[in-house]
Amino acid sequence: MLTRRQILTASIAAAAAAIPTTAGLTRRMPSSNRPVPTVTVWATTKHPIPKLPTLAAMLQRYAELITPAWGVSAHIVAGTHPNPRTWNLGFVDVDENFGGGVLAYHGFDGRLPLAFIDVPACLAADGNVTEGATHELAEMMVNPNCGYWADAASFNPSGGLSQELLALEIADPVEGYAFALDGLKVSDFVFPAYFELWRDGRIDYAGAIASPQQVGQGGYQAVRTALGVHERVGPDARLLKCERHTGIMRRWHNPEKA
Repeated sequence: MLTRRQILTASIAAAAAAIPTTAGLTRRMPSSNRPVPTVTVWATTKHPIPKLPTLAAMLQRYAELITPAWGVSAHIVAGTHPNPRTWNLGFVDVDENFGGGVLAYHGFDGRLPLAFIDVPACLAADGNVTEGATHELAEMMVNPNCGYWADAASFNPSGGLSQELLALEIADPVEGYAFALDGLKVSDFVFPAYFELWRDGRIDYAGAIASPQQVGQGGYQAVRTALGVHERVGPDARLLKCERHTGIMRRWHNPEKA
């Protein structure tokens, strides 16, 4: 079984080989024909969190909210330990790879997607672990290897290629918004209309933002240009620092914006 440090090392190595050149900036979107993955939910944290069957049931209902809009699904099961044959979402204590302050991250170990929820950091920032868990599940379902980007030319009525790509991370722009599901707080997420102006309908599930590409209260959006990746942040963004590779995404909490 791979340790988290081995997974991180493999992710960064894969990312270094996969980062596109300026000429390689292209639009990449998820496929609705992907097989339905099983996501094993497990915990090693010593902090109190909801029981794993309760979390798995809630995460399953949350995944079913994402399916109609994005055409991707997931089968969520509770487990006692990481399963090397499935996707994984783990609730852990302070992550030794990054130190304190990491809320959560999702990544790709070169074979299967995975996500980690730093329980003490999430409890300090949100008072719960379910917002972080649903945030990462949503993004893992739609962008499992952190490699999908939307061409910002979607907003240009004249068409053509843009000089910007927007990371297809569907919870980041609405990081500051949540709603209740099964009595638990869960992360808001955006619909395809956020990235594609020609679509009709709501921009995000909770109805928090009014227009495409808007970064909501407490949110952020990774933007890739020929010069690299930078973040657009909304008012009161909790993001202190965000690093993105093709194979891994991680974020630090800014305690001054709690």
